Amino acid sequence: MSLRILITNAWLSGRSGSELYVWDLATALLRRGHTPIVYSPVLGPLAAELRAATIPVVDDLSNVATVPDLIHGHHNHEIMTALLQFPGVPAVRVCQGGGTSDRRRFHEFCASCVWVTP
Repeated sequence: MSLRILITNAWLSGRSGSELYVWDLATALLRRGHTPIVYSPVLGPLAAELRAATIPVVDDLSNVATVPDLIHGHHNHEIMTALLQFPGVPAVRVCQGGGTSDRRRFHEFCASCVWVTP
């Protein structure tokens, strides 16, 4: 079963940990026959590299033509923006860092989301 997975990140302009994680995740999902779509409001060279790898990258969620099956996010603002754009879509929020207050604020907004810390 192929899934459409929207991956969110705060930026795609450098080579930070979450940016490289997005690259690895999106390219691995594509190799496994899924359809990754990447959203970030700040695009740069990494976004261009993802596009060159045939992975759609958008900085405006209204440009996502089909509703994703799952949202996978790293930063609160971007994943909440995606949840508001696609209500009812399940989400996984992966924390690459941050404290418990960040976790509490996120769960106040989205009680049905899964919180994952690597």
